[in-house]
Amino acid sequence: MYRVCLEKLTGKLIEMQSGGKEQPVTEEQVLIAVMADIVELNRNLAANKQILQPTQTMLDQKRNTLTKIAEDYEAANLNTLKQNAINAGYTSRQIEVKFVDETEWQSILAANTPSPTYAELRAREYPPITDYLDGVVKGDQAQIDAYIAACLAVKEKYPKE
Repeated sequence: MYRVCLEKLTGKLIEMQSGGKEQPVTEEQVLIAVMADIVELNRNLAANKQILQPTQTMLDQKRNTLTKIAEDYEAANLNTLKQNAINAGYTSRQIEVKFVDETEWQSILAANTPSPTYAELRAREYPPITDYLDGVVKGDQAQIDAYIAACLAVKEKYPKE
């Protein structure tokens, strides 16, 4: 899970932090929490021979409590990113802060990775300059011509924009 801060208008990635996760409240968590409360209450009521059964109201109240805890946790995890963006000069209206999964993160990363320039593409494919110098030192015109031909082929493959 990743936490990201994006510029709303452009989708530009402002900051990313890995780790953390959304904390959705499951029905199982609600039921476990309510049953734990009931067990404690029933211990206190045992002296009067009363037994408390879970009610929908108890389940709803516990669900609301756990949901609030989860929302607070999520807000705390995302607040750092929001504050960092605001400190960098963005306003809260300009940014979006959220959790993303691996697939969405890869999509954001791809959209925010600049395409290489023609110069960068050329630099990757040019033959090593030592090939040229070796030909000059040896007086090997064929080696020099081969180097020049390889450079011209790269220039043709990646013309200036």
